[in-house]
Order: sequence, then C-alpha cells, then structure tokens
Amino acid sequence: MELPIQLKFFRKLELYQEYKSSEKKSYKTKRAVWSIEKKILKWATNHHHHLESPLNRKYIENNILQTRDPSDLSHLDPAMNNLCVKKFAKHVESGIEITLEGLMMGEVINDVEERYWMSCWYALFITMIWIIVVSGVFTIILEAINRFSELFR
Repeated sequence: MELPIQLKFFRKLELYQEYKSSEKKSYKTKRAVWSIEKKILKWATNHHHHLESPLNRKYIENNILQTRDPSDLSHLDPAMNNLCVKKFAKHVESGIEITLEGLMMGEVINDVEERYWMSCWYALFITMIWIIVVSGVFTIILEAINRFSELFR
C-alpha cells in the first residue's frame, strides 16, 4: 500500500536519520558491511524491475557488487542478513526479496549520494521539525505558568 505523500516524506526523513546513523557507525568502526547494504538497496531502487524475484548471492556478486575481491565477498552474507534484520529485505528460499521499506531506503540513499542538495533538504526539514517541537514545548510551559499564576491572583 502506498503511503500518502506527507507520510511518505516523513518516513523518508526517518530513514534519512537511520542512514546518517549507519554512516557514522560505519565510519567509526570501518565496517564494510554497510557499504554493501547501500549498494544492494541503491541497485534495487534503480534497476530491480521484478520485485518478487529474489536476489541470490551469485546474482549480487556478479551484477551488483561486480567484484571478485574476497574481502568484499566475505561481507556479503552479513550484509544480506542485516538487510533482513532491518526489514529492508526478507529471506526467501533462494535469497532475499527487497521490501517496500528497502526501496524507500534506496531512494534516500540515492537522494543523499547522487544529489547533494537533497541531503541539505533532509537536514533542513529535520531541523525545522525540532524547532517546532521545542517551540511547542516552550509554549505549553509558558501557558502552564500563566494559568498557574492566575490561580494565585
């Protein structure tokens, strides 16, 4: 089921925060698994036209990663498992199927990595949301103080 545009946008903001968190973890720990997860999700968003056809290990090796480097290939199984745990994919008999959530995360990855201004756009909206939340809390506190002070007049 397709989300209404507003809800989809807010879901993409949430996925953007998850993306940024994964980027930080990956940078700190020098994890190669996240880069493989990103390649799979990005590829699925741009090139995976038969969504019910599963992606198996051999297909990912040959068509998505396009590498024979054993160090990259050693991280492929953990990357596939991570996608399933994060609910970006689900296990099937012959591999994994990318979920709608995974496709949306692939869109976020494309937005951030292909178009710099989209990264700024996401960051701007997240900042605006926090400003609105903080100002809302501040308004509630001020209103409570005003009502409390009226009780003692």
